[in-house]
Amino acid sequence: MLNVDEITRRILAELEEAEIENVFSTLNTVVAPTGATDELTAFIQAIQTLLDAGLITLGLTGSWPRVVDDAPAEDDRVLPPDLATCFRFDAERSLWTLRNGELRTSRLPEIRLTKTGREQSKTILDQSGYRWWRQ
Repeated sequence: MLNVDEITRRILAELEEAEIENVFSTLNTVVAPTGATDELTAFIQAIQTLLDAGLITLGLTGSWPRVVDDAPAEDDRVLPPDLATCFRFDAERSLWTLRNGELRTSRLPEIRLTKTGREQSKTILDQSGYRWWRQ
């Protein structure tokens, strides 16, 4: 199984520049997608770890306030119990995608850094560099 601590570091590093990203793009970036269930399992565990630590929040496309708050709404700190069921692996394109609907037109679950998460993400990038796991 993939190392959950490593995946959490990768997620934070990826979000450093963008600050907000949909869960599908993030998963496809922080792992080399093969469709193995441990990719999705480790990713969901990493998201839960980051939520518990107050480093990220979750929301849907278009639901974010303009100002990042370190005290997000309670709902933004809870992992939806059905999040894993939103994913399917597209073997033809070798990537994780939305199980039902169209990525361009659906409201997607998104990850957003908190202020504390942004500080940690900068530290990680300073220590490890950009996308160190792909080098």
